[in-house]
Formats: sequence, C-alpha cells, structure tokens
Amino acid sequence: MKKIAIITIYCFLYTASLALSLNYEELYSRFVVARSSEDATKMIQILEILEEGEKTLSSPKLLTLLADCYRELGIWGKEKERVKALEKAMDYACLSITRFECHYAYFVAGDAIGRLAEKRKSLYLLKKFDFYMGKAIELLPDDPRPLIAMGDKYMQSPWPIRNYQLAEIYFQKALKVDPNDIEACVKLALLYERVKDPKRIKKYLLLALSLPTRDEWVEKDSKLKELSATMLVMLLASESSH
Repeated sequence: MKKIAIITIYCFLYTASLALSLNYEELYSRFVVARSSEDATKMIQILEILEEGEKTLSSPKLLTLLADCYRELGIWGKEKERVKALEKAMDYACLSITRFECHYAYFVAGDAIGRLAEKRKSLYLLKKFDFYMGKAIELLPDDPRPLIAMGDKYMQSPWPIRNYQLAEIYFQKALKVDPNDIEACVKLALLYERVKDPKRIKKYLLLALSLPTRDEWVEKDSKLKELSATMLVMLLASESSH
C-alpha cells in the first residue's frame, strides 16, 4: 500500500510538472478547443495551470491568455460565477496592458468591462469600455470582434447612447474584415429587426445560415445559427400572415 501511495504521488507530481512546463502554443491550442466546445472543465484546467505557472505574470502572452480564459468563463461559464470571472479577466488584461502594452489585452479588458457595465448598468464602466475597445479596434485591424463589440454597445445601450446608425457601421465593418463571421450577420439581423426592415433581416439571416460553422467557434456558431433559424421561421410566418 505504501509503494502504491508513493507511486501515485510521484505520478501526480510528474503530471503536474509536465502541465506547468507547457509553452504558450500548447496552452493556446487547448484554450481554442475548450472555447470551441464551451467546456468549462477544460477551461478551468488551463486557467489553473496558468495561475500556478511561475512565468505567467512575466509573459505577455501567458498573462493575456489567463485573462482570456476568465473572459470566456464570464460569458458562458456557471451563471453565479460569471461576474467574478469577468472582474478577474479585466484585472489581468489591464495588468498585461500596464506591463507589456499587449494589443489583444485591450480587447479582453474592453469586452470584460462592457459585460460588467451591462450587468451593473454603469455609465462609468461604459466610458472605460469605449477607451479599451476603441484601442482594440485601432490595434487589431484584422479582428472583427472589437468592431462587433462596439456595434453591440450602440445597439443595446439605452438612450441617449443608443445609436442604430453607428451600430450598423460597426457591424458592417466587422463583416468586411471577416465575411465569414456569423456573429456579425446575426447582429445585423437583430439590428434590422429593431428598425423593422424585414428585407434586410432576411438577407442576413440567410447569410448567417449559409456560412460554415468555424472549427474554433463550434458551440458559439451553432447557437447563432439556431437563433437565425428561429428568427427566420418567425419572419416568414409574419410575412405569410399579411
């Protein structure tokens, strides 16, 4: 029994040491898999490795990845733990910006702050969102997500911040950056639903449904396509009743 216990402890320590020695590329690959399937258990495992790693706080890539793990859990993790996860995402991303001026960290910080602003109905946080997401748009010209986030702010915010014209501009820019971005299509459909433009609602719902589900966003894209299909059925039913 004693030998078995020693072997078990040795195996555990050996496995832990291997995990802690993983480089950024390996950890990021695991992150993409966990994000795609929205697997909280896998994401938490990566998060724990990063938090225990001695090099995390001295590496811009690892520190920003840690922030991004928390951001993802703040979006689709356990409901009661989302606010805390978003707060940690914001803190680690801001630390990465302060220490390393990491470009992607501006998006992580901005997105976390924007989601916290929405939950807390905070104009102060909304102003901080503008700063960080504005910088992300400037520094990440090939990433549609900052543009979508800014468009969403103008679509979802209460008056007088709400501005459907600006929302449309940002969503269209996002789709121009990545014509295969399903989220940008759905956001445009939701926007045109608000302004009662059925022709363009149908156009972007059909486009969203025609686009391929991306390997790195399987769960997210599947939910967006499901929403698109539901909206399209409701739209067609409305058209046939008139």
